[in-house]
This record gives sequence, C-alpha cells and structure tokens, in this order.
Amino acid sequence: HVAGKDYRVTIANNKVLAVIERIPGGVTGDGSSSIEALIESINQQPMRGIAAHLPLYPITLDDEALFLLSDAGLTPESVLEDGRFFALRRAANVASGGTPVDVLAQVHPDNLTLAIEATKVFRLDLAGVDLILPDATRSYRQTGGYICEVNAQPVLGYSTTAHIYPLIVGGLVKDEGRIPISFILAQKNSTKLDHFLGALLRRNDNVGIVHRSTVSLGRRHRTRSRGNSFDDLEILFSNPSCNRAICVVDDSQLLQSGLPVDRIDRVILWEEHSLQGSPLLEGPLGLLAKYAREVLSVQEHQREGAANLRQGIRVNSIAAQELAKILLFN
Repeated sequence: HVAGKDYRVTIANNKVLAVIERIPGGVTGDGSSSIEALIESINQQPMRGIAAHLPLYPITLDDEALFLLSDAGLTPESVLEDGRFFALRRAANVASGGTPVDVLAQVHPDNLTLAIEATKVFRLDLAGVDLILPDATRSYRQTGGYICEVNAQPVLGYSTTAHIYPLIVGGLVKDEGRIPISFILAQKNSTKLDHFLGALLRRNDNVGIVHRSTVSLGRRHRTRSRGNSFDDLEILFSNPSCNRAICVVDDSQLLQSGLPVDRIDRVILWEEHSLQGSPLLEGPLGLLAKYAREVLSVQEHQREGAANLRQGIRVNSIAAQELAKILLFN
C-alpha cells in the first residue's frame, strides 16, 4: 500500500489537458451534525445519484464504511469536529462515491513532466496517468511519489473533464474539423455559372459542388441529387476527400430543408442584376446571411471592391476570376 493523494493526469499528444484529484468518498464535519446526517446531506447534491447521466455516485454506509468508522473509534452517530474530513472509502474511485476536483493550475511542473514521460515509454498518444503523491503542489523529487497506473483507455467525461474533448479532437484535425463552405444564389440555367463551376472541378479534384440536380466531387465522382441541399451537402461531407464545398441555390427549397451547417464562409450573388425581384433575395439570402462570414456579388462590368447594403446586409463586389481563387484556395 502506498499512502498519498490520488491524481489522474490526462495527456494527449504529449500535452497535459487535465489533472484531477480524486478525493475518496467521505464527509467533512461541521461540529454539530452526525456522520450519518452529513452523508444524507451530501447525497442530496444534484450531481449525485444512481442515474446514468449523473457524474457522481452516492455515498453509502456499507461494510467498508462501517469498518473504517469502527477502526477509528467512531459510529454513524458520531459528530466530527468542524473542518475534519473523514474518508469512508480506502480508494478514491468516483464509482465508489469519490469526488473529482480540477487541480491542474496547482500541480508542480515536475509532476506533469513525470506523467508525460510515462506515456512516452508506452508510445501512447492518449493516456491517463495515475500518480500517488503526498502533495501535488510540490515536486515528486522532494516528496517522493509513485506512478500507480498508465491507462491507455482513460475514462473521459466527468463534470471536471468534459472540456477536454475539443482539446483532444482539435489536436487531430485542422481548422476545428471544418472545410470552407460557400453558397451561390443564381438564376436557373445560367450558362456562365455552368462554365465557371466546371472549371473549378477541373482545377481541384477535392472541391465538391451541388448544382443542377447533381452532386460532384472534382472530376472523379458524380451522383444524382437527393432533392434538397441539406441531403446533397451531407453526401459531400461524408467523403473525407472533399476539402471545400459549394452549393448553388436557384429556388426556395432551402427554406424547407434547412442547413446542415452552423456557419458558412461566404454567400455569393451570381450576376446580381438578374436576381432583381427574385424570391431568392427575399428568402434564402436572409437565411444564409445570418450564418455567413461575408456576402459577395459577382457580375461583369462592376467595380471590384465596391459595397452596398441589401436588406441591411453588406454585399461586397468581386470579379469572377478573383472569386475562383478564393473558392479554390481560401
């Protein structure tokens, strides 16, 4: 047996993401309440219970707890001094009533380095290292300490570690796992747009385009539309080769199907003069602009860089040649 406090260090790609001190299930005296009453009060906390969605388990007066009380000369009716903590469990497991506490900011750098080096020994990119230390705020070189376990499949998701999910995933994918997404509002049967999009597909085999009842990915893949932009974009998103997506909207069905994304890089008005009076400028534009980083207008013989307001939306003018560069490389 090794005496000390129990710390779980979660590491991903040689970086410490969280350090949790696992405090054994127990009670802290207030100078007036019995141990039994303190347990009842703790179990009333909204985070504790036996339901699957609750992160903490209740504390029970089972055989182990009664033995520890008896060994210390106490009973469930005993009253602890104010501030005295008494552990009712030998182990600090959350499943046995333990409480996880985030202590990353207080841990000595030497202890963090020790945990990282342990994961390197086992060639792990994700690990949970359990340290037994007298005091994590001091270096193990001074206090001594032990590595209890290097867990290659650490449990994640406690109330104190839920934040590390995006940190782990963010280290595995670029740009938060997102690709550039653009929507083009255009009249049906625009020959110029057909040529423009065809050129994009020929120049980049990883650009996906939803247009004219067809879903295309470069020059390699083409399939029929499923009838709405939502499902068609899902086809592109399911293919890891697609590194940018473009969806042409030429009717108002988008208002019924909705969007499969929560943000858009740009909305493009193709030949804006031909859209005057079009319902596209009343419905889809208003919907898409709420989620777009910018709105652009493309048509011949316009001054590039000029801006105007449409329905309170800032629209910047751009030439088709410049737009192609943006769609392919930005």
